[in-house]
Formats: sequence, structure tokens, C-alpha cells
Amino acid sequence: MTSSSATSPESAHQPRATPKAGPDTSWSDAEVALWNAFCSGAELDLSSPSSTQNDPENGMLWGSERTIRSEVIAQILLDKPTVDVGNAERLRLTGARITGVLDVGCGNAAPFLFTGCYFEAQPFFNDATTKFIGLVGCRLPGLTAQRIRCSGPLFMDGCTVSGTIDLESAEISQETVFNELRMKDTKARHGICLCGTVLGRGLFIQEANIEGTVGIVGSKIGGNASFRKTRIVGKDKIALDAQQSVIDGSVYLSDDFKSTGKVNLEGVRISGQLFLHNSHLANPMSTSLDLDHSQIALGVMGGETISEGAIYMHHAQIGCQANLSDCTITKCGDIALRADHLVVDGSLLLANGTYKGIVRLHGSEIGCVLNLSNSTVAVKEGTAIEADGISVSGNLIGRKMDVTGEVDFSDAEISGSLILSGSAIKQHKYRSLDIRRTKVTGSLVLNKNFTSEGRVTLADASIGVSFEFDEATIKNVDDVALDAAGASINGDIIGDRSEVIGLVDFTAVHGASDLRIADASLHGTARRSSSLGSPIDRRRGEHWRGISLRATAASIGGDFDLRGTEFTRSLVLNKSSIGRSLLLTDVTLSADDSSALSGAGVKADRIYLDLKSKPIAEINLSGASVGILADTETSWPENGEISIDGLSYQELKSHLSIKARLLWLERATPIYSPQPYEQLADFYNRTGHIDEARRVRREALKRAYDSRGPLFRIMGKIQDLVLGFGYRPARAAAIFLALWLSSSAWYEWGAGACNRFGHAWPSICPVQASGHLSWNPFLYTLDLLVPVVDLGYGKAWDPTGISKLLAVTLVIAGWILTTTILASVARALKRS
Repeated sequence: MTSSSATSPESAHQPRATPKAGPDTSWSDAEVALWNAFCSGAELDLSSPSSTQNDPENGMLWGSERTIRSEVIAQILLDKPTVDVGNAERLRLTGARITGVLDVGCGNAAPFLFTGCYFEAQPFFNDATTKFIGLVGCRLPGLTAQRIRCSGPLFMDGCTVSGTIDLESAEISQETVFNELRMKDTKARHGICLCGTVLGRGLFIQEANIEGTVGIVGSKIGGNASFRKTRIVGKDKIALDAQQSVIDGSVYLSDDFKSTGKVNLEGVRISGQLFLHNSHLANPMSTSLDLDHSQIALGVMGGETISEGAIYMHHAQIGCQANLSDCTITKCGDIALRADHLVVDGSLLLANGTYKGIVRLHGSEIGCVLNLSNSTVAVKEGTAIEADGISVSGNLIGRKMDVTGEVDFSDAEISGSLILSGSAIKQHKYRSLDIRRTKVTGSLVLNKNFTSEGRVTLADASIGVSFEFDEATIKNVDDVALDAAGASINGDIIGDRSEVIGLVDFTAVHGASDLRIADASLHGTARRSSSLGSPIDRRRGEHWRGISLRATAASIGGDFDLRGTEFTRSLVLNKSSIGRSLLLTDVTLSADDSSALSGAGVKADRIYLDLKSKPIAEINLSGASVGILADTETSWPENGEISIDGLSYQELKSHLSIKARLLWLERATPIYSPQPYEQLADFYNRTGHIDEARRVRREALKRAYDSRGPLFRIMGKIQDLVLGFGYRPARAAAIFLALWLSSSAWYEWGAGACNRFGHAWPSICPVQASGHLSWNPFLYTLDLLVPVVDLGYGKAWDPTGISKLLAVTLVIAGWILTTTILASVARALKRS
């Protein structure tokens, strides 16, 4: 066999010549010694006694005493000379310089172990079969062993290789080991090619230094694949290519593993774990680790991984847990971690990480906990964490995160709680935290110094327990800051000591037990026309500028507790339903350009309106329905409007006097409305304050007449003067009695004598000379004052002069008194 035949591409497919019987005269002493060593089962060691002379890197300088031709080795391996009884059939050679191409292609070679040898040319083992392959500490320009079949292990420990190690489609029944391998000056793409191989008991490339791609595409590895402490500098930006490979054990890219170029595990199936801890993956501005569509049965362990480039886990399926805690992903372009539609049977741990790009978890399914706590995620613009549509069977935890960009958890399903306590989210344009339409079985927790620069929205979300944002700071100047419109919250809403700049929107929130935002500062949005967008909320159909808190049509089962909170802008509670109390004790309503409190149509068992100071702007409780209304001198604005038309209450708890109440009603109804007066009068009646009730109703009637035309105003004045609108009957009796007695006295003594019909009459003259009633000044005056009763005296006697004017006056006074009394009686009957 010659070296030329070994280098021919066809040589692997040609039948071999008949082997020689043994050494001939052309063999050197070293070659003969190798033959003899093989036959005796011994090792041939050609090393120099001086260890400095045994480095294979200087093997080209070794002399003939250490030189063996490759064809001699091939003859021994293929001929397999008869070995002494009791010795194994194997070739062991140490410290030799091997010249020519060692070609055992297509042959059935004896097991061999080369230690510390120098190969001038690349060995050629294509399609060979053997029981053991050993190259330990050797220097060689590469190895070609495509489709080789080895029933034992393959060892290439400590070798230095300057070309490709090509084992494509090989079958190694036991371990395949390349520990401490040194590959340099590799001009081909692959440093090691194991594509399509079947490796029975694992692959070990540990503490190696490889220039060129390590390819194991489509391979089947019966045990572990370990790359611990290995450094791979790939070609064409591929460091490790293991696409579609099947690994029955675990994969170790850990313990100071370093790669330059992509580690491509797309579609890989790993029966054990993938270890990434303390690794350094580098493929800047591209993908450093690709696990797309991979299946990893027992989880991913990646603590303290450093990646310069993105990590892809798109549609991957991971059993147990995926732990990428303490990882750093930088220089990755737009996306740091792409794990959309990832399926993890256990937890996904991304805590304490640094991600300089998008963390994409869209549509992922997490069987236990998703933990992002203490992580830093930053993007230049847009969304930083894309987890819309995610499903988490446990808690989603993100304590003390530092995020620059939007966090999107919309349309998610979280079977536990969503906890973002102490996190800081800064967004560039619009939303900072999006939880719209998300279903959280547990609590939503944004407390303990949670900060957000941008809108936090949980509109139409479903929260199974509580929503907590106490001690949070949320800023979205001149826009909606906290949007919970339409959310279903089955526990408490707690926002004590929070600070919100921008609108807090709880429109149509329902299901909550208690809503408590005590001792908070809600600054709202300014009410002004500007270019910042429409003042109409397109989704809710209402104005939102100029409002601090809006809870229109909200349904709260317990207390709505706002004690001690400062509202810089309006507090809007229109049509809200509150099961127990609306607590506004020590609340500051500072709005001065709109309503301070708008509670039109609100329903509550109790409203405690004992504000810290008088509001400036309007208080609107029109159409509200309250069991108990508790107010004080500071409850109502000094000059601002008061709207209480349609307000109904069962009880007032207050120290306000009747005078203050009437002033309150007058200011509340600049255009007269009877309902507030009737409501207050009914309350006084129910509580036994009859005089106060009458005074209120009298004041109502005065306002009613004053609100109409001049004639009605005059009639009102008269009714008030005469009868107090029916609530001062003694006054009417006194007026009647005074008119009756004084007029009677006039007609008896002041009218003077009358001469008519040739007769002198003592007072006024009769209408007829005879047949008339006898004169009686008391009955005459009574007949004039009571127009509904005819006594006959008014028709029988005919006064003149002043007496005539007095008679007309009495008739008019009688009609006025009668109509006033009748009107009062009618009102009384109507009330009863």
C-alpha cells in the first residue's frame, strides 16, 4: 500500500492488495520493532530519555530511529500478525514520527493507540472498522474517518490538530473523547465534523481549544455530550452545529465553555439536561444560542451565562425547569431572548439577568413559576418584555426589575399571582405595563416602591384576589396613568400612599370587595385644549382630561376608602355602586377648573363627606342614592357649584344648622328644583324635627313662586305674608280677625250718618227703603270677608265714600285669604 493510494478519493472504494507476510529487508529497526511489539502485545516506545525532545510539535525534527512509515503501520493494522498467546491484538506506539498517509480505509484494522506521535499527513480511515481508536497527545494535520465503525471507544485526548477531524456518519459504540484537543490553523469550515454519527456512550470535548466549527448535525449520542471548559472559534459564524441531533444524556456547555459563533441546537432532542452555567457565548448582533424547536426532557440550567448575541428558544419544549438566572445577554440587536411559544413543564427562571434587547415570551406555556426578579431589560424603543398570550400555571414574579421599554403581559393566563413589587419600568412612548384582558387567578401586586413612567393598563383584566399598588409611583403626564377600566377584581383594590401623575381610571371596575386608596396623591391630568390628543376617551366615551380618579359605573362590594388622599384634579364617581361606605374623610379636593367631586347617580350605603378643607370647584351628587350622608362645614365649596338634584338619602349625620341647610339648598338649586327640598323635609319629618321640615317646605314654596313670572312672585309674597304658605295658620287668623274687628269698628263708629229715602241712617245707607236686614256691622264685615258664604248683608247695604273703598278692600282681602287657605289645604292634602 502506498501513500498515493491513500490520498486518492477512489481508494476507499477499491479492494486492497494481498498483505505481506511480515517484515522485509526494507524495514527499519524501528519498524521491525513495532512488528515484534504487536506480536508480543507490548507497547513500542520511541521517546527520547530527555522529555524536552518528546514534544510532537517538533516531531518533524525527530530522526530515523523514531520514524516509521505509514504503510508499515497500515500493514500491521490490516494484516494483524499472530500475537503471542495471552496477549491482546492491538498496536501501541509512543513517540514516533509517522511519515506518509496512514490509510486503512475500507479495512478491518486492529485496535490502535498512538501516544505522543507526530503525523506528517492526515490519516485516512474512511469506511474502516476497528475495535479501538486511540490518538493521545499526538500532532497531526487532521483526520479523515468518514463512516468508520468502531465497536469500542475513540480517544483523541491532548492532540494538536491543524486540519479537520472528519468523522461524518461514523459509528462509535462507546465513548468518543476529544479532551484537551488543540486545533489551530484550520482552513476548512469544520474543526470537528461528527455530522450523522452514532456515538454509543457519549461525546466528550472538554478543556479543548478548537478553531473551526464543531458539527454534530443529525447525530445520535447515546450518553452525555460534554463541552466543559472548551473554547470554540467557529467558521462562518457557527461554533457548534448540532441541529436535529438526538442525545440520550445531558449536554454540558458549561464551566467556562466559550464559543465564538452560533451554538446551533435547533431541533435537538436531549433526554437529560442542557447545562449552560458559567459559559460565554459570543456571536454579536446575531444569535449566539439557538434552541428553536428543541426538546430537552430534564431542563436547562444556565446560571451566570454570558451571551454576546441573542438566545433563541422559539417553540422549544423543556421538561422540569429552564433556569437562565444570572444570565447576561448583550450585543444582540433587537432581541435578547426569543422564547415565543416556549413550553416549560416546570419553572422558567430569568431572575437577576441583564438583557440588552427584547425578552420575547409571546404565547409561551410555563408549567410552574415565571421569575424575572432583579433583572434588567432595556431596549431603545418599543416593547422590552413581550409576554402577551403567555400561560403560567404558578406565579409570575418580577420583583425589583429594572425595565426600559414596555412590559406586555396582555391576554395572558396566570394561575397564581402576578407580582412586580419594587420594579421600575420606563417606556419611551405610550404604555409601560400592559395587562389588558389578562386572567390572574391570584393577586396583581405592583406595590413597595413600584415605579412606572408610562401607562399601566389592566383594562378588562380578571384578577381573582386583590390588586395592590400601595406605595407605588406611576407617571404618565397629561395622559392615562393607571387604566383598570372594565377589570373584574374579586378581592380588594389597595393603593395606599401611592402617587399617580395622570388619570387613574377604574371605569366599570366590578367585583371588588374594598377599594382603598388612602393617604395617596393623585395628580390627574390638566383640563385644557392641546395637541396631545382627543379629550374624549374613544373607548369609554367620556372626557378624561382634568380628572385624577375616574370610577364611572364601578361596582365595589365593600368600602370605597379614599381617606387622606389629595386629588389635584376631579374625582369622578358617576353611576358607581358602593356596597358599604364612600369614605372621603380628610380628603383634599384641589380641582379649580372643573368639578371637584362628580358623583352623579352614585349609590352607597354611606357617604362620609368630611373633607380636609372646603373644595374650590363643584360638588355634584345629583341623582345619588345614599343611606347615610355625613357632611360638615368643609364638605361643600364656598363659591363653587353644588349639584344635589335627585339626591336621595335616608339619614343626615351632621351638625349643620337649619339655616346652613337652607343656604345649602339655595346654592344647590340656582334654578329651583323641588326634589332637594322635599328630600330634606322628609328627613326632618322622619327624625321628628317637624318645625324644621315645615321651614324647609315653606322655603321651597317661596323658591317655587320666585322662580316663575311676576304675578306668581306677587302671589307668593302674599301667601307667605298671610299664611306662611300654610305653615303659619295663626298668622292668617290674626290677619282675618284684625280686618274683621277694625272694619266693623269703622262701620259702627267711623262711617258717619247716611240720609236716604227721607230717612237718616246711623251708618251706611240701605239699598232699599224697606225689606232689608237690620244693620249689624260685624255681620256686614264678615259677609264681605268670606266670599264663599252669602249672609245677605253685603247686598242689603250700600256704603259710599271711604266706606265704599273699605268694602271693596275687604272683598279683595277675603278672596286673597280664601284662595291662600285653599291652596295651603290643597298642598297639605297632596302631601298626605
